[in-house]
Amino acid sequence: MACSVTITSVTGIPLPNAAPGAISAISVSGTANNVSTPLGGANTVLVKCSCFVSRTNPNGNLVAQVDAGGAWQITGSVMLLSRTVSVCQCAESITVIAAADDPNGSLCDFTWGPTPLSCAEFCGTAGGTATVGDCNPDGTRTVTFELAFTPALRAGAQYNVIWIFGDPNNTRTRSSGTAPAGGLSSLQTEFSYAAGTYPASAIVEITLSTGVSCPLLSVTLATAAGGSEVVVPACWPCPTVSWVRSASDPTQNVAVTGCAPDTAVAQAEVTVTWPAGTQNPPQPQGYTWFIEGPSSAASPGKWGPPSAPAQGASVSTANTWTDLIAGTQGPVDFRFPGTYTITVTVDIPGLPSNCTVEAATSFDVPACGTPCPLVTSLTATPASGTAPLAVTFQATVTGTVVNGFQWNFGDSTPPGPGPNPNTHTYASPGSYTASVTVDGPPGCSPSTGSTTVTVSGGGNGGGPKLGCAILLVIAVILILLGALAAAIGLCTGIFWLEVVGGIVAAVGLILFVFWVIFCAAFTSCGVMVTVQCLLVWMVAVVGPVMAALAWLVGGFLSPCFGAAVLSWAGWGTILVWLEAIMRKVHCEPRLCL
Repeated sequence: MACSVTITSVTGIPLPNAAPGAISAISVSGTANNVSTPLGGANTVLVKCSCFVSRTNPNGNLVAQVDAGGAWQITGSVMLLSRTVSVCQCAESITVIAAADDPNGSLCDFTWGPTPLSCAEFCGTAGGTATVGDCNPDGTRTVTFELAFTPALRAGAQYNVIWIFGDPNNTRTRSSGTAPAGGLSSLQTEFSYAAGTYPASAIVEITLSTGVSCPLLSVTLATAAGGSEVVVPACWPCPTVSWVRSASDPTQNVAVTGCAPDTAVAQAEVTVTWPAGTQNPPQPQGYTWFIEGPSSAASPGKWGPPSAPAQGASVSTANTWTDLIAGTQGPVDFRFPGTYTITVTVDIPGLPSNCTVEAATSFDVPACGTPCPLVTSLTATPASGTAPLAVTFQATVTGTVVNGFQWNFGDSTPPGPGPNPNTHTYASPGSYTASVTVDGPPGCSPSTGSTTVTVSGGGNGGGPKLGCAILLVIAVILILLGALAAAIGLCTGIFWLEVVGGIVAAVGLILFVFWVIFCAAFTSCGVMVTVQCLLVWMVAVVGPVMAALAWLVGGFLSPCFGAAVLSWAGWGTILVWLEAIMRKVHCEPRLCL
């Protein structure tokens, strides 16, 4: 009787805690009659598959025993490329051959495939999406998150999903359960967001119905394919806040009547304007007002939201406010004349996160019966001299000064406020026109006074000394090279280099001290800036690299690393010292990186 062989089933067995689709073995079963094989003898079938190839089984052959009923089954191990990746995968097309001989030596065989490998339940993947919904009444939007399982979870599989919404409160929620009889292909949840961008994600834990625990899956939830964040658009654009001009004085945003410190009252009103095309914008929920007094006053005062009447788009200081310094309530008490600042913030829900609906403006409260200020003279003491020259300016002013004294010394120093009298140092020779400006109560024009200061060159009558600049350059170069040589000598064991480097660095330090004492005031600012930038690069770049190399050579506790760090710290000390000297002689350090 001739032999016969068939293959009825080929099934992959998943590899636990492995990559999706990885398998540990393949189970093959079938039927056979009147068979034998050279390897197994009577009632055996030779099963061959490339997935079975290994170092101990280079041909991929297995021998299956046929039972009395003519059925056979065998499970062959699949070679692994790593602990989690196998040579053959679920759904991959493979070919399995079963063959045998009959007693007369005739061959019978059966070929299964090539056909995608069907696996027992295995760990898959999960993908996430985020869909943004329409606006809610509170200005938020509801986002629907969906997790899709590939392949779908089979009946009995257990899942545990932690949804991480990425909002400022770090809100999380959990979805747990068991896949129903028909399987489970996806899960959904919802969360409401204000306008903005959020890094949402999900952590997925799956246990198959076979009891196999799958690796944790981290899934990014994004509104765009391939994106990394949930983008929630604003329900409405950002409006603007405009001041309603005073009816009594259309040039002013705030209407002021009376004077300080007696009868002053201020009234202000704003309006909210939406961009053209905005449909059905929300109404403001409230207005928060603040007033702050003039900075020139000894006790300027600060007032917060009025408690009555209810906050609205217009306010009057005659109503009830909260004194944020005294803690009392009542009308705003304008104790000093001068310039006050009023600020309003409008509360509107559903706006973009970077949208702040607020406005601020200033207004002047005049003094009661106070004359306008006038600068009658500005004196400079001394009015001439050798650089660096410290000059004390004294302004004589009549009337009431509001907002202090504004000084301009005529050199590279930016104009700004200062005391009266005021002392300023001129670092370089030249003729400088210094001025002071004062402001008065509303209705007064600024008053300015000026004077001239003549500064001649320092030392030997020639301005900055070339020798001082050379001394600074030589001193810093000796310090840098000496410290570097000493560190290299210590790290390489070259004793003479270590000694020479230390001597050179010491000489450089002595020259630098000499320069600080005798030459700093006579060195060109450009030269000092160049040397400062050299030190900045050595401290910011060379020092860290040198310390890192020393650590690699000898470790943290080695003398080599200690010498490198000491050199680095020494350079930093010289840099700080130099920048302090530069500021003292009015040469502003630069940002060199």
